[in-house]
Amino acid sequence: LDYPEFFVPDVQGLNFILKAYNLATTEPFPTTAIYRMWANVKGQLSWIKHSLSSESEFSFMKNLGKQVELEILKSPPEEGMPEVQIREVWTSLDLIETLLNIGECGERAEVVNILTTPAKLCPDIPSLLGHS
Repeated sequence: LDYPEFFVPDVQGLNFILKAYNLATTEPFPTTAIYRMWANVKGQLSWIKHSLSSESEFSFMKNLGKQVELEILKSPPEEGMPEVQIREVWTSLDLIETLLNIGECGERAEVVNILTTPAKLCPDIPSLLGHS
């Protein structure tokens, strides 16, 4: 995925890539590949951005990596809330760290735009980044 021309234009493009992957193998998609830094940060950011769409077939929930414990949050998600899955995705320190690293590589405005959602849903998560 990390090659200069790679770019996911929209959710349909991401879903197409995932369908092709699933036809080629029975192995689960290696989510950890999304967390490592790519040379093509615009391509990586396009994958992450469209992955977070509710229409995406990709799910960070399958491999959140290092996580903030929900119990220590000031406002943990309540059971049955529609935002629970969204909030849990944003407890992934690997995802947040990856986005912050991408922001430092010249994509700051796009990263800030993406992080607006978790800042509203889980305002205490950014303050816990140093406490993992």
